[in-house]
Amino acid sequence: MKISGYYELLGDLLSAMDSRFNQETLSLIEAIASLLHMEIKPEMIDVLAKFSYTSSTGLKTEIKILKHLPKSDKPNATSSESIYLWLDWLKTNNSISTYGCFYKTLQLFTIIPVTSCTCERVFSKMTIVKSKLRSTMKQERLDSLLLLFTEQELTSGINLDSVIDEFNTLEA
Repeated sequence: MKISGYYELLGDLLSAMDSRFNQETLSLIEAIASLLHMEIKPEMIDVLAKFSYTSSTGLKTEIKILKHLPKSDKPNATSSESIYLWLDWLKTNNSISTYGCFYKTLQLFTIIPVTSCTCERVFSKMTIVKSKLRSTMKQERLDSLLLLFTEQELTSGINLDSVIDEFNTLEA
């Protein structure tokens, strides 16, 4: 039981990591990085336009205009804060409507969930359940409770009265 549970958990972790770092996400991150440096390729513009539901030609035009602004007039940072510097610059200069596609793309990128917490949630719940119930139950029951505890979002919609009624009919 321990081995099958281990391999199942390991498989879930690997698939969650694959989905978290899929090629589409990596392409988006690369496109945003090149956007901030104002050195963007046409295929990157398509990735960004698809992501932000904006016009690729509009985004391309705005990038060309921003690229040719004097360096003193625009943010010049390559750190992780540069997105926020650009957003602040656009707000301060009342340029949000002028550079709408650029603004929307940066704004949407800042609100992407950084991580999917499935793997971390399983591990944190497993330690809680195991430490509280380790000495009082068998592995099969522990596995079942761990599944219920981890997937609380799904189990919150279960009608407890109907479950009790179903168990009453099984014993009768």
